[in-house]
Amino acid sequence: MIHLQAVFHAALQLHEAGRVADAIPLYRLVLSGNPDNGELLYLLGTACHQACDLASAIDFLGRAVVLSPDHAFAHNNLGNALKDEAQADAALSCYDRAIALKADYVEALCNRGLLLAQRGKHAAALRDYDAALGLAPGLVEAHRARAAALLDLGQAEAALASCDTAIGLNRDDVIAHYNRGNALIDLGRADEAVGSYDRVIALQPDHAEAFCNRGLALRMLGRFDEALVSLDRAIVLNPDHAEAFSHRGVVHRDLWQYEAAFADYEQAIALKPDYALVFCHRGVLRYDLRQLDLALADFERAILLGPDYAEAYNYCGNALKELGRDTEALARYDEAIALKPDFAAAYSNRGNTLHGVLRLEDALADYDRAIALRPDYADALWNKALTRLLMGDYREGWALYESRLEKESTRDNYYRFPQPAWRGEQDIGGKRLLIYAEQGAGDAIQFCRYLPTLAALGAELTFLVPAPLVALVSSLPCVMTIVEKGFLPSQFDYHCPLMSLPLALATTVDTIPAPVPYLFADVAKTAQWQARLGPAKKLRVGVAWSGAENHRNDANRSMPFARLARLFDTAVEFHSLQNNYRDTDLLVLDHYDVIVRHETMLEDFSDTAALIASMDLVISVDTAVAHLAGAMGKPVWILLPYAPDYRWLLGREDSPWYPTARLFRQRERGDWAGVVASLVEALGRFSACGG
Repeated sequence: MIHLQAVFHAALQLHEAGRVADAIPLYRLVLSGNPDNGELLYLLGTACHQACDLASAIDFLGRAVVLSPDHAFAHNNLGNALKDEAQADAALSCYDRAIALKADYVEALCNRGLLLAQRGKHAAALRDYDAALGLAPGLVEAHRARAAALLDLGQAEAALASCDTAIGLNRDDVIAHYNRGNALIDLGRADEAVGSYDRVIALQPDHAEAFCNRGLALRMLGRFDEALVSLDRAIVLNPDHAEAFSHRGVVHRDLWQYEAAFADYEQAIALKPDYALVFCHRGVLRYDLRQLDLALADFERAILLGPDYAEAYNYCGNALKELGRDTEALARYDEAIALKPDFAAAYSNRGNTLHGVLRLEDALADYDRAIALRPDYADALWNKALTRLLMGDYREGWALYESRLEKESTRDNYYRFPQPAWRGEQDIGGKRLLIYAEQGAGDAIQFCRYLPTLAALGAELTFLVPAPLVALVSSLPCVMTIVEKGFLPSQFDYHCPLMSLPLALATTVDTIPAPVPYLFADVAKTAQWQARLGPAKKLRVGVAWSGAENHRNDANRSMPFARLARLFDTAVEFHSLQNNYRDTDLLVLDHYDVIVRHETMLEDFSDTAALIASMDLVISVDTAVAHLAGAMGKPVWILLPYAPDYRWLLGREDSPWYPTARLFRQRERGDWAGVVASLVEALGRFSACGG
């Protein structure tokens, strides 16, 4: 005769020893003789759950709570089994009942918190963890879970404190060290985050997530090669790690390895087709490559997959703005801000779109909001500078313009010399002052006008410029040493980037130094051009219709050559001042014999200056050619987009920077046809009057 009590005790001993597979048959044997024993059903159900037999666990534990409705432990364990069976609502009800029966039930509080966190209810989860810790302050699991909830709530400082508490209780807690690294990343303390991930890896060398996030931290530090090594290791450990592929793609993009980046994004999408973040990453890559329609499709896909993903709405707005779809762009920024009211980048980007439609006061309000949220936000400060300058507020505008030295996309263009910077505070009489050109050739041509003023103040000038400008700026009417970029001077007392000179010299719209000409064509080169061109039978007009394709505003400032077709009916002699051509323009130029091309003879800007000297008029979009003609005092007609660059101000046909310039402005966005119509009429009058 079988003694069921003895069998039960044997089963219980096996269960407590962790031998659940051996305990289960004995529990079943005992149950056959005691089918209505709630405690036995609880133990058997718990053992079945531990053996991963979820169906049996739910059956036995369900019967247990029916027979023993006040059995808090049975309700808790049934909740665990239901959670693992993805029956979250039923599981929550079980945890609720367990806690109602036993208010100090720490395990049930933690379990409910974990399930609430899985469902995105992080604030509610946090309340459960806090309640558990009120009962058991030394519970490491609750501290680490609390840290995870705080991270999801965006409370990184508090999360870091919880991680530190957990580590204080158990210095080898892998999860706490891992979450500590995540909190440090959110706080921008990437160097410390690397240390936390290193600790995780020391404790658990196959922790793919730690290698992945360590790669993120290294990227934040600009240590891209090390980041790739870490992400590679994450992928080796887990070849299905979509996040690691996505993040590695971002590092490849940082390194301009676009094909490798695209391949990583494709693999991440193949592994995780509903991964909103990777669609955003691929969209950013396509945006960088000016594949705007494809980028927009990726951002829209990210929004579809993650309707609460504020960053996707922001990126979508950026793409729509570049496509000229301003109203839609503004709507997307509105949605991003509604989802994330402290989203400084979305305010700044919405400001840019408002600037582009000349709603300048609204743009300034958005920039101010972005700056209030992030006082050191260089991009917003820079954008506000451009708007202020466009409005003619040079006092505030030039001060804000200094933010370009800290802007992520431009700060590496500026030198960090040990000598002090000069912004007008110190007397430079008898001092060696290094001025270095920055940004584009047009900027250097426009702002080098300040060098004679500095020489008049007694400075010993060294001017650092790109090679194509060396010969041209040698014509400036002042004594200075000109150094080609790439050869860095070391002997100087102060330094200043060229475009900080308006700030240093307190320039206003009314005090712009404009003693044109201040740049001059080489006499010998001019004579060579005149010999090539021969005697003039008509007025000579030089034309430039496009600038560098990689310019941030090229889509607005340049126009296709074909748009100028009506111009060439005028009885003048046209000469191209372009030194390179786009493929689409070449297809049209091949059918025109009304404009003479000279690109093979334009080696640097001194050659272009000599050709301009042989013209009666220059017509140009907003490129270096326009600045060069203006600096030489040549009549120049400048064709401007609806929202022009800051230097052209608003609502005027003249320019305080170039007294010989006449400005032709779009009356609405993209209206080159209207500009060309005005141009044709003006050129007809100019030709009829003989120039």
